[in-house]
Amino acid sequence: TSVYCDEREARKMIYDKIDAVNSIERFTDLYIYDFDAKKTQRLTNSGRAREATVAPSDSRIAYIDTANGRTQLMLMTLPSKTLKVLITSDFGERIST
Repeated sequence: TSVYCDEREARKMIYDKIDAVNSIERFTDLYIYDFDAKKTQRLTNSGRAREATVAPSDSRIAYIDTANGRTQLMLMTLPSKTLKVLITSDFGERIST
């Protein structure tokens, strides 16, 4: 599990967690926990997302995703959850933070 905690005020935490999609498949998804609201919001769904980093403005999250046998560096804009692929690896290569 990767954990991000806003050290300025410790209001939110982002983490990745393995979820069972069905009886065979398990994927890693990103979640954000709001300490003030005491609520968790799922950010990705069966996305194989991990290693999230939050921008200082709290409006964007960079993370690693796996799709079609390749790893990708993704950028998610909040709160819309708009996604942008920044880098896609070649087969046999891996992107990591």
